[in-house]
Amino acid sequence: MKKWLRGISIGVFLLAVLAGLSWWLLGPDLRPSPDVEVIRTGTVRRGTLNVTVNAGGNIQAVREAQLAFNTAGSITEINVTVGDTVHRGDMLARLDTTSFEDALHEAELSLAQAELSLQTLRKPADSADLELAKLRMQEASQAMKVAELSRAVAEARAANDIDRARELAEDAAHAYQDYLEMLDRYGLPEGLAAGITAMYMEAEGNVGITQLKGDYAIQQAKSQWASAYQRYVQAKRDLSELESGADPYQIRLAELQVASAELNLDQRRADLEAAELRAPMDGVITSSDIEIGDTVIAGQPVITLLDEKSLTAELTVDEIDIGKLQVGQPVTLTLDAYPDIALQGVIDQIGILPHQRSGVVSYSVRAHLLEPTSIAIRQGMTVNAVVTVQEVPDLLLIPSWAVRTDQATGDVYTYRLKDGIPERVTLQIGLFNETWSEVRAGLEEGDTVALVSEATKLLEFHGPLSGR
Repeated sequence: MKKWLRGISIGVFLLAVLAGLSWWLLGPDLRPSPDVEVIRTGTVRRGTLNVTVNAGGNIQAVREAQLAFNTAGSITEINVTVGDTVHRGDMLARLDTTSFEDALHEAELSLAQAELSLQTLRKPADSADLELAKLRMQEASQAMKVAELSRAVAEARAANDIDRARELAEDAAHAYQDYLEMLDRYGLPEGLAAGITAMYMEAEGNVGITQLKGDYAIQQAKSQWASAYQRYVQAKRDLSELESGADPYQIRLAELQVASAELNLDQRRADLEAAELRAPMDGVITSSDIEIGDTVIAGQPVITLLDEKSLTAELTVDEIDIGKLQVGQPVTLTLDAYPDIALQGVIDQIGILPHQRSGVVSYSVRAHLLEPTSIAIRQGMTVNAVVTVQEVPDLLLIPSWAVRTDQATGDVYTYRLKDGIPERVTLQIGLFNETWSEVRAGLEEGDTVALVSEATKLLEFHGPLSGR
């Protein structure tokens, strides 16, 4: 009996020792610790939870233009410097336009001449023009008759003159022969026949000269007739055109000449416009690589223009969060350069292809700013984004700073104040963001929770605040 009672006493003692040891080792779950200090308190409440995704990135411009002249030339005017704000259509720089202006003036004259020729062809003939054409044809006809008569007269006169010249030559030949016979008969020297010999030779020569004069007069009359005939044919053609109108082929040819002159004029105007470099959009000058007197070639970029209204946040989102994002979701943006200013944006593009770096997979997401801002946002600035992916109303919420994770067990817990003394409470957490976390079990509305500092006991490991 005594042994039995003694055994019971020993068992009770051992149970008491074990209970005391458990109370000491597992105290944070069962009792307040004398080494706990309350740093911060908060209240469990009901409210709407905004579920967010955080991302970082840089400011980029969707619209940036590298501006170049479309023709070569020498710079004579520069109207902007880096940092200037310009509007669409503003002239930024100009080339020497002397040669372009001269070419434009010549093209204008060529077009005016072509249009005048076409207008003349299309203009209907009036009675005065018709009468003048008839008179020209009559004049040419009369000239032909006169030329024909002149030719006949010239031929008759030439025939008569040649006959007379031949008769005179024959008479001179007979006289010359008779004179020689007389000298021979009287034994006189032939030198006495020098005078009559000259007469004879002159008479023979006059035959050829008369022939040439006659031929020339006849040819001249024929030429006059041919000229009169050409005038007659032209006058007849002119009269016919006046009576029937211009030839359609000539009109069409003149129309094509006008069209060609118009195209040439348009090209010369384009050349002159190409000598001016104008802003294609509103924006800010970010670079300028030209000076007065520089020679540039066509297509060589000389000025960079950035559309500040097209600035976007190019974000990098972890693969864990990418499935939560959709085009159209609102984004709150803050810049490292302006940490106290919140900018509003919206997602307009989600990348499809992944990026992998050091084993981490991420995706590119683009968000554009919704409203203009007075701050000077620059391309390349570092930006931090908070994307609201879900709004859930009527949830029991605990401040996220009060939620902790036991690194040894993985349990999620917090400290609840009861009668001013913090006690550890195991939690079941649902949705969360950086500010609030959903409580699914472990607390009630109105509970006060605390962030505490605590001494580490044997077999107790309290991890840092979970990254929720």
